[in-house]
Amino acid sequence: MARTAQAWVWRQPLVPAAAAFVLGLAVGRSINVPPVWLVAAAFFAWAFWALAEAAAWRGAGALLAGTILFAGAATWGINQDALEPASIARFARSTEAPVTARVRVTVPPANVGRGGAVWVGRTESVLTQRGWRPASGWVRVKTRDTVSRGDLLELHGWLSTPPEPENPGAMDLRTMLAADRVFAQIRVPRAMGALVIDRGSGGESGLVRLRGFLRGKLLEHTAREDVEAGYAMEALLLGVREPVIDDITRAFSAAGVAHLLAISGAHVVFVAACVWWLLRWMPLRPRWRELLVAAAVIGYVLATPCGPPVIRAAVAVVMVVIARMLGRPRINLNMLAAALLVVLLWRPADLLDAGLQLSFTGTAALIIFAARAYAALFGAWLDREKTLARLADTRLARMQVRLLQTLCALLVANAIGVASTMPLVAFHFKQINPLGVLTGMAALPFVALAMLAAALQVAVEIISTTAAAWIAPLTAAAGRMMVWVVQHLAMIPGSAVSLRAPAWWVVAAIFLVWIAWAGRRHIGISRAAVLNLAVAAAVLVAGWYTWTSPQGALRIEVLRVGIGSAMVLRMPDGAVWVVDAGSREVAAPMERALMPALRDAGAGRVAGILLMGLDEVHARDAGPVIARYRPAAVVTPAAVWGQRLYTRAGGEVEATARNVTLLTRGNSVTIDGARVTLAATGIVMWEFAGRR
Repeated sequence: MARTAQAWVWRQPLVPAAAAFVLGLAVGRSINVPPVWLVAAAFFAWAFWALAEAAAWRGAGALLAGTILFAGAATWGINQDALEPASIARFARSTEAPVTARVRVTVPPANVGRGGAVWVGRTESVLTQRGWRPASGWVRVKTRDTVSRGDLLELHGWLSTPPEPENPGAMDLRTMLAADRVFAQIRVPRAMGALVIDRGSGGESGLVRLRGFLRGKLLEHTAREDVEAGYAMEALLLGVREPVIDDITRAFSAAGVAHLLAISGAHVVFVAACVWWLLRWMPLRPRWRELLVAAAVIGYVLATPCGPPVIRAAVAVVMVVIARMLGRPRINLNMLAAALLVVLLWRPADLLDAGLQLSFTGTAALIIFAARAYAALFGAWLDREKTLARLADTRLARMQVRLLQTLCALLVANAIGVASTMPLVAFHFKQINPLGVLTGMAALPFVALAMLAAALQVAVEIISTTAAAWIAPLTAAAGRMMVWVVQHLAMIPGSAVSLRAPAWWVVAAIFLVWIAWAGRRHIGISRAAVLNLAVAAAVLVAGWYTWTSPQGALRIEVLRVGIGSAMVLRMPDGAVWVVDAGSREVAAPMERALMPALRDAGAGRVAGILLMGLDEVHARDAGPVIARYRPAAVVTPAAVWGQRLYTRAGGEVEATARNVTLLTRGNSVTIDGARVTLAATGIVMWEFAGRR
């Protein structure tokens, strides 16, 4: 058994190396040790490994693993904890402090919204009591007016660290910016607080211009035919998501096919297959064909935002080409481990990114289990069908067998992908998609057709604008059909089930079962032992959810929405109510506060919504909340409802609510077993099962 495991490790050495490096990153994030000590520990571990290898000691492999682990911990510390001596982040605190700094714009704002422009720049100097002093470090800046790339601005504002999430389930801006080593932010509240002292001449980089050119070509005619379809295909092909398709993005997530919209390895493989098919018709040597495919893949990756899944797929394709050119066998897990090392060395903080975890976990599961599952489920049946087709000796019979093989392979791939990533989906997105296999199979043809149409539209736009205008209606129709199918799949009951995020150790226990199943042949574990481990993991999951269930208690979550009011109430029976949904400061309180809080609570259904006012402060997003969650009851005081015609929010509530229950002072109504009373003092009281 030990020899078998050791032989498996040496056949694909990058797999344990990647595992040790990931463990080192996790250790580096958990401990508070100066990076220089970790670098020294890695050096000494490497020195001992060299001695052990020279002396042929049996423990040399463990020392090498320790070296990589310490290197991973040091990498995290250098990337996330170490700051330059003159970094502006050294002076940033959670509370704002006045600052005057000169910052060069490196990432200009995408657009200027109601709250101003947000951009990222490189600090060049800071004003101190002794005058201007050189400074460094990236900083996130919020100004009233827009700026251009390369501009040097003198900022008079307030310095602080990026804020932590204000509401449950909200986006963690601090962690997201830390991935790019942005540890400070400057808020400039006044228009005259940002003075341009040098107009940069750098302009946009060639890569940015390339991406903008391709986006413009795709949307030039398709957006005129159908705005949502055009921008949905932009997200599908180029990975750029605009706010106009937020509802479509949510539909993909609710249908369990969000991985089809996000740029991932499937998109890279699709592009590589299309290029390979085109090159087959050209008189080229195989080596030149492979190089051109690799070049096309790299070009496509550069045209996208270059997320971890795309980098992983690009590294794998390049390694396949190199292996074929050198005549070396392809070891898929080794290539996946190499891609993981490349991504994490480039951006160590992506270890916490949901996209990276889902991409690499799903791909590893496919590599390990796809062949086994395919053979176990369909192997004997397909062998019989191939024998019958061989006896029939007709083109139709052969085509039928190929079609069956393709459908079975897609079914196995969808099933493994959904099952292997379900714990991570629950952990990061607070939902599971029980019908993900079926919805994935149903949506895949339409998504592939839309992507092919979008790629063809871009190619024709580059060649001839006139011809592109002719085919734009067909392209838009393909995108429109994809959106229609996904939206209807999302409406199927049970396509998305909301639940509370499990603890990290619960997720780890589930993946322990997968690891035991994958390695049982190498480490000598029986099927019965793996089955017992799976049963224990299921009991652990059920016990955790039962033990931590909030049933029997009334929980009130008051959300921070600036000048406004929004609360989430969980009743003792588990029903969830929303009280008010308004804000005068937050542009979209439903999307920024209410939806994350409801996801965090594992609530996919809202029993009712209580509106204490129909003005902007209380009900700015009440209409969208009612339209999205379809609560069984909309309750508001009768005096407030009489003023609905005088506010925009009141009109939206009247248009979206199926029925409205009016409260008068001193009277009560019973909804879903809960009695709601408006007291004479104007206070609303809930009474459930005799408790108030």
